[in-house]
Amino acid sequence: MQALQQEQSHEAIKHDFLNFVDRTGKPHEWGLLTKSTPPKDVEFQVITKFVVKREFRGKVERTPCPVCRPNNPKYYEGYLVYFPIEDVYRAIGHVCGVKHFGAEFDRQVDVVNKAASDQKAIDFLLSALPKLGALAKTAEALLERNTELDQLLARLNKNLSKAIVRRMAKEGAAGVLTIYDELEIPTTGFGSEGRSKRQFVATHQFRFAGSSFLSSHHTGASWAQNALRVLEPLLTTDDEIPDVLVNWSGILGRCAEVKEQILNALSDLESANRFAQGAVEFFNEDSFASLHDWTSHSSCPLAKVRAGIDSYGRFVISVQGQKQQFSCERGRACISDPIPTLPDLA
Repeated sequence: MQALQQEQSHEAIKHDFLNFVDRTGKPHEWGLLTKSTPPKDVEFQVITKFVVKREFRGKVERTPCPVCRPNNPKYYEGYLVYFPIEDVYRAIGHVCGVKHFGAEFDRQVDVVNKAASDQKAIDFLLSALPKLGALAKTAEALLERNTELDQLLARLNKNLSKAIVRRMAKEGAAGVLTIYDELEIPTTGFGSEGRSKRQFVATHQFRFAGSSFLSSHHTGASWAQNALRVLEPLLTTDDEIPDVLVNWSGILGRCAEVKEQILNALSDLESANRFAQGAVEFFNEDSFASLHDWTSHSSCPLAKVRAGIDSYGRFVISVQGQKQQFSCERGRACISDPIPTLPDLA
């Protein structure tokens, strides 16, 4: 019972100390710290790791270390350590602990860091699991939408050639399509009066968006499908624990793994979302107007490409001398509906 009470006391102390560090950035000013140097062979217990937030660094003094510099600023991160014989706490620098106390300090640090990681994973899952249903629905919507967009991109690559599509993506990657003309430019400097040199100069620029869609090396549907494969076994109601967790032995040890899988699924959905957003930006009147102006210019790098909106209101891109052309109706849902919003799992 006494050990349990002591553990509960350490937990309360840990939260109070970490809250103080988060608020002030000054671990050394926490009221319960002892600043004297501990003996090397004394019993100790590592309670928690702490890190001073970056927003405080440079604004507050570094924390002195009771092991190596009790009276001088030393570090921004370290460990709160309890010494039962003295019944005191010390904040020890993250490097000095193992130098002073040896391997036992490292062992306790590993235990504390593992417990902190497990707790973060548990907190994340408690917040995220009830939201996975909404995330899965978003994934299903993106899967359906991106399957259609993949077909559009495949047809675009086939009818124009992948090389031409990738060239358009590369030229517009910075958000503009540029025309460079070779001009006679007067030289400057001593003795250069009346002289000139020919060089290529950017003479026209047209706003352009959607190059991320054109240059994608993955199918948009594959990202959504990968996310669904992870999410479906985890779907649950608010008062249930997913079967995948119940059936695993050592649930606590697997929480970090499940968290990582969910974050990977979210990353895949963000990629699927960017793919769909890129398509919406590309199949847009303004982008196609820019594409039309750029391809119509005599100095366009893709001189044989023509793009624009035809009399039927379709987006059209063609290559002179080829029978096939690409066209897409402007009203298609996959290029005009709003992009699904991903729920916040934090």
